[in-house]
Amino acid sequence: MRFDPLLFLFLAGTSLFLVVDHIYLAVPVVLAISGLVLRWMPAERAALPDAVQQSWRRLLVGFAGFVISVVFLNLFHSDLALRNFERVIPFVLLPALGWVILARDWDVRHWLVAVGVGCCLAFAAAIRDTYVLMSIRAIGATSNYISFGHISVVMGTICAIAAATFPRQDGGAFLRPFLAIAALCAVCASLLSGSKGGWASLGMVAILACGLATAHMPFWKRVLTGFACLGIIGVIAMLAPAHIVSGRILSGLHGAIGWFDSGAVAEFSVSVRFELWKLGLLLAQEAPLVGLGTH
Repeated sequence: MRFDPLLFLFLAGTSLFLVVDHIYLAVPVVLAISGLVLRWMPAERAALPDAVQQSWRRLLVGFAGFVISVVFLNLFHSDLALRNFERVIPFVLLPALGWVILARDWDVRHWLVAVGVGCCLAFAAAIRDTYVLMSIRAIGATSNYISFGHISVVMGTICAIAAATFPRQDGGAFLRPFLAIAALCAVCASLLSGSKGGWASLGMVAILACGLATAHMPFWKRVLTGFACLGIIGVIAMLAPAHIVSGRILSGLHGAIGWFDSGAVAEFSVSVRFELWKLGLLLAQEAPLVGLGTH
């Protein structure tokens, strides 16, 4: 197997996503530029099955619709600040980046290993932030504990589902245990980030992965396995520093109860979200089609 620098860059970027500053922007940009070059080099293209091409077209149509709507709304409201267009950058880059993957026809096992390594490195970074640097919450290299916690959940979800479903005959006998461990590492990294929004999805991911892994079992065994996984997450949460996990859970509950009782925003996680959703509903009633602009 000859060395493919683009594959190496893709796998390195995936592995180091949460622990190297700015790699989450640099690698996609380089791969997107490479994709644009490959797009015009017929010799480098892999033959794509019709089903893949059809799925790819649907994805691109969805991306284009999102980009067009964001640009239109900002122009319509004269909200021309560059930060208002940041959200379209991934959707502009991904089609070109995706062409690199499609044209090279890379083995998914390499990518799954890279995602697993990324989860393990995220856990190591979270341990360092929390217990060595004594940070209030783990932040990794994203400069934002919410991004760090949420992306850890996304990467852990990939590992959990792959661990539950990857065929054993294609190397899964060795890959699946590693991915299961990596998923647990991602859970720990997310918990140490203190990101409440990410925690809510941990239970859903656990139930989904258990359901897929135990599809051949009787119903009662599937239920017990699901509760066991939720219990493991609960134990891990209890072992984490109280101010990061249990303390933040209690503050969120108190904030939610207080908001329903008095409408007051008592903490800036749960109650403030309820207040923003309420505001969003009121604004949607005033301007349901094009909104009122970022002001």
